[in-house]
Amino acid sequence: MKLLILLTLFVALAAECKAKEVVCYVMTENDISSKIDKSLCTMIMLSFGTVDAYGNIGLPSNFASYKALRTTNTKVLLALGGANNGKYAFSQIAASATVRATFAQNCLNVVQSNGLDGIDIDWEFPDSNERANFVALHQAVKNKLGSSYLLTTAVSVGKWLLETNNVYDIPGLSATVNFIHLMAYDMHMDEDWDLSAGVNFNAPISANSGDSLNKGIDYWLKGGAPASKLTLGVPFYGRTYQLSDPAKTAPGSPFLMFYQRQDSYKPSYNVYCSRFTSWTKVRDTFTLCPYMYSGSQWTSYEDEQSIIEKAKLANTYNLGGVMSWALNHDDYNGVCSSCKWPLLKALNSGIGRAASCSGSVPVVVTTTTTQKTTTTTKSSSGTGTITTCTSTGYFAYPGDCTKYYQCAWVGYAPYIMACGSGLKWNNQAKYFTLNLITME
Repeated sequence: MKLLILLTLFVALAAECKAKEVVCYVMTENDISSKIDKSLCTMIMLSFGTVDAYGNIGLPSNFASYKALRTTNTKVLLALGGANNGKYAFSQIAASATVRATFAQNCLNVVQSNGLDGIDIDWEFPDSNERANFVALHQAVKNKLGSSYLLTTAVSVGKWLLETNNVYDIPGLSATVNFIHLMAYDMHMDEDWDLSAGVNFNAPISANSGDSLNKGIDYWLKGGAPASKLTLGVPFYGRTYQLSDPAKTAPGSPFLMFYQRQDSYKPSYNVYCSRFTSWTKVRDTFTLCPYMYSGSQWTSYEDEQSIIEKAKLANTYNLGGVMSWALNHDDYNGVCSSCKWPLLKALNSGIGRAASCSGSVPVVVTTTTTQKTTTTTKSSSGTGTITTCTSTGYFAYPGDCTKYYQCAWVGYAPYIMACGSGLKWNNQAKYFTLNLITME
């Protein structure tokens, strides 16, 4: 009995030591620092500090308010670069050992003088001839920061960059940084290069053709990145198209180009959630993503259920955690329901952290399969299935101790997960244990 207790405690402690990260990017130009629930983030990325070709660093707006979010359990890092700043500057910095050293020293100065936990480099994106320079830049910064501070980086999961142009030295980068944040979104959009895909999903979990979360994760893992260093990024925003024919609304339908030039092309969750009651909503069972349409407008979006499905991939692949872009897009004021931070709470819930929206229920959508036939999930051993939740919480899967399921809402489908190699679910402890305890 004593051995059993010790083994159970060992597994529990090991699980705690490997608790997954929840990385939260926030755009600092809007000061929502007082609204952020720090318990829902293990890292907060202040986005974005600027860089120039000489290695100088500029601090983002409202920096003082945001850096005060740092606690024992929540680290605060300065994110440098971004989609609209840094590509040219990073290229120039990385090409010179002297400028790399200057930049690295400036990173250390900023971290130490502001009481930060580290630096995040968001270079979007290096060219194929900059593979070595990309790693050299990170190495220079990490060597200067040392083990006392974190260095993380944000990267693409797109085939065009990963395979076609081979821009990342994955083993070299993995050996240098503490975490690699996979920007697993913007896979489809209203651009001429994506015209043949038609209206499509911003961040599909699976896809017969084109990019997907599964493909991106798999590439980084096969390329040599340790799963424990990868965080899976999810979007808190949608992508809107203008349909060529309002009568053709299925994914893949043709669209009119350049609708993105309008302000509404990339709506935040706190904007499009108000459309839930008036637009037609559909959930695709292959990509596990919802979309909605009204008239000629078609939007790929995220909701609590799709965020949980994405977060579950971090468990499936045993990744180091999840990442969100960006906190500003969530319903932090509870405008669309009684729940504040519904997507961030769903992201936490999906990886097993305690967070829920007790006053919120998912919007009912029509379910359809547009790409691939799916079947009802059954246990791999024993008998029994679970198709509808009758109460909320974590439970043993019927007839199979190697699985468990989570019910976030009564009356909706559960989220079924595997315990992991050599582990079984203890329904009394609501925890994994070694193969010595049953699920009774």
